Amino acid sequence: MNFVTQSFVIFFLFALPLCLATSGKRQFYIPALILCNLVFYFSTGIKGICVLFLAALIAWSGGRLLTQRKSRMILILCVSALLSLLGLFKYYEFFLFTFSDLSALAGLQVSLLGALGYSDFFVYITGLSFFSFQAISYIADCYTDKIEVPFSFPEILAYLSFFPTVCAGPIMRAGVFFEQAGNLRIDDDSFSEAACLILSGLIKKVIIASYLSEHIVREVFATPDACSSAAILLGIYGYAAQIYCDFSGYSDLAMGIGRLMGFNLPQNFKDPYLALSIQDFWRRWHITLSSWLRDYVYIPLGGSRRGNTYVNLMLTMILGGLWHGSAWTFVLWGGLHGAGLVAHRVLSKFFKEISHGFLWRALSWMLTFHVVAALWVLFRADDISIVLAIFKQLFAFSNAGSGCPLLAVASVAACFFIQCYGHACSSLFLRMIKPMHWLLQALVAGLLGMIIMALGPEGTLPFIYFGF
Repeated sequence: MNFVTQSFVIFFLFALPLCLATSGKRQFYIPALILCNLVFYFSTGIKGICVLFLAALIAWSGGRLLTQRKSRMILILCVSALLSLLGLFKYYEFFLFTFSDLSALAGLQVSLLGALGYSDFFVYITGLSFFSFQAISYIADCYTDKIEVPFSFPEILAYLSFFPTVCAGPIMRAGVFFEQAGNLRIDDDSFSEAACLILSGLIKKVIIASYLSEHIVREVFATPDACSSAAILLGIYGYAAQIYCDFSGYSDLAMGIGRLMGFNLPQNFKDPYLALSIQDFWRRWHITLSSWLRDYVYIPLGGSRRGNTYVNLMLTMILGGLWHGSAWTFVLWGGLHGAGLVAHRVLSKFFKEISHGFLWRALSWMLTFHVVAALWVLFRADDISIVLAIFKQLFAFSNAGSGCPLLAVASVAACFFIQCYGHACSSLFLRMIKPMHWLLQALVAGLLGMIIMALGPEGTLPFIYFGF
């Protein structure tokens, strides 16, 4: 179910009063929350519900066993079971094709795709990557005693299926979730903060991201040969702006909806295109995934204390790239970001003395943004041939082909304006509506929301990260 649809508004008008009525009574609140979560998630199909239940069962049973007995074997078995679910429903076809391609390179004609066949059953389930990672973090936290008392199966199911986050995060830790569960109450401050986040998310998604997708990005990545070099450059900038506004817009909506549900969800973005290095970028972009990879992949591999730090960084980022999608373009995208992190660690040792000057910071920002934007081409393109065609046309310096819509240029500029001045605009909006009663705030937010939706394109584009 998409947040920017009438069906979600109707669903939420049912879910919020139900959870509000049961708040403070855990024996009623958890079943009510589960009901809301499953109604929301049912739009993905019964198969998604079954896989979600199975992931919750693995996490619950693993957590109970690990709090009773610290066994590395139990930890490995539970994590392997969850990764197997992820592998089957996200990477099934990718693994078959990769095995066949590697066999062909070795001179063998072995096709697992022919032997096992393509299966419509093993197709991607929305949110699988997110709730699988949450289940893994719960099991790992039970093993390391961050969670000393295991939660019940209904509680784990409520945690994994929480409807504001189940489809595309932010990735929550179980301890953070249960500290807030059942404390739902509506007051003027929480409502105004939620309204501000929801309106921010709608502006980013409906107006900026949707416009860029329809008027420049789709054309550039579908037919780069038919675009001028200027249009290609705008398309690259446009996709960088689109994916930020789309995903941070979703995160704002999730945080706003979560705020109404009594949860302060973790921040997922912190002005990533103002970063001064690749390392700084990953401290600002998809923060909950970055911290998850650090805590449950990079540090267990040895981090910067054991083994080769650079190898650990590369492996972590390659796995992070593969997490995003079942294609070699994602693996290469993650690997190049890993190489960027390694390069930053090596070079920063030699430039400490001049790294605080204005000129150095300006050059660092410009280089970082253009490296990130160029790598987004790998992220968006269907295959390497499209990537090569885009960069070939970019450096052809050709004026022939499609031009640059002025509103697309303005949309890219709006993306940067939000990152530079978005916090100030949000603070101004909050100062204006906080003195109002929350019912009046709801009326103002509803009217502004309808205006934003009217300014957007017809129909609703899915959020990009629903596919990851």
